[in-house]
Formats: sequence, C-alpha cells, structure tokens
Amino acid sequence: MLDGRGAVRPEVLAARERGVVMDVGHAGVHFDIEVTRQAIAQGFPPSTISTDAHLPPPGRITYGMHELIPQLHALGMPFEDAVEASTSRPAAVLGLGDEIGSLAPGLAGDAAVFDRVEGAVSWVDMSGHSVEGELSLEPALTVLGGEVAWRAA
Repeated sequence: MLDGRGAVRPEVLAARERGVVMDVGHAGVHFDIEVTRQAIAQGFPPSTISTDAHLPPPGRITYGMHELIPQLHALGMPFEDAVEASTSRPAAVLGLGDEIGSLAPGLAGDAAVFDRVEGAVSWVDMSGHSVEGELSLEPALTVLGGEVAWRAA
C-alpha cells in the first residue's frame, strides 16, 4: 500500500474514496508495524481492525483483539477510533449495525469488558519491527445476551 518512498499509493487513496474498506487484517505474517505507522502518520488509519487469531504454529506471533486496540493506538490512532474500528464500524460494514457492535438499547447485549492498564508495553511483528506503548487492555469479563458468560479469576 506504500510506494518506494513510503507514501500511501494514489491507487489506495482512490480505493478508499470509492468506499473500499481498509481492514488492518492483523495476522502474524501479514502485518508490518512500520507500514501501519507510516500510513497512520499520513492520515490513513485502517477503517476496521481484525485478527486471524488462531493456534499459531511455533514461532508465529499472533495477537488478540484486546492487544490490537492498544497496539494501533501506540501506532498513532486515537484510542476511541481504535475501539470504534474494532466494534461498531465492522458491524456496520457487515450490515449488522442495528444488531451488534455497540451497547445501544435493543442490540444483542454482547460485550467484552477490559481493565485499562497504564504502563509500558511493546509489540513485535514477524519482521522484527516493534512499537512501544503505555496502555494495555486486560480481559475482565464477557457478556453475552446481557448475561455474564465469563469472568477473569
């Protein structure tokens, strides 16, 4: 998505203008911290944030959604935008915005609840690039249909 000078390619900008959703698609081997940092610095943050979280093969780095939100924040996205890109925006892209993606009355009532932890944290990609941040999210509980389904010990 970047040209040889590190600028977001005009074709990528044109695609976003046409309505193409730019998902970060964070995967162990398909995500580069430096590309993302440069794109965000040029005013081109991801539209949505997702992961291919799975049981990785040995040596593969993967992160869960609770790690991607503060990671993208550390790369330059405002925290609230990173949360929106992980919740309501993907729901809207999928045409499910009036069912899931927020805590508005009448919606599914599903939520992942996190403790916001201040303190040094770092993330590394498969190319060895790293980013340092000052915020992490620790899973506290999961709510499904308005009922607590899981709680941290």
